[in-house]
Amino acid sequence: MGTGMSMLTGLLIGAGMMTVLVAMIRTGRPLRQLLSSFVQGICAVAAVDVIGVFTGVSLGFSWFSMISCAAFGMPGVISMLLMHTITL
Repeated sequence: MGTGMSMLTGLLIGAGMMTVLVAMIRTGRPLRQLLSSFVQGICAVAAVDVIGVFTGVSLGFSWFSMISCAAFGMPGVISMLLMHTITL
């Protein structure tokens, strides 16, 4: 991956995380929303990995996948699945 693409990816991830943080703060219960997003993301990645035995599509457990799925929740898992499908 080139330097420009790395910078663009980092910028998009940072903007996405800021958007998620602002949305959590605006709900009035940011800690509950953060915990809910964390649990949903980790459970979704685990479910995709378990179902991957039957479908052949799995994300695996790496630091990057765990952090992004925990930070973004279900949209993070869906985005990672789309990126995995596009790169194949």
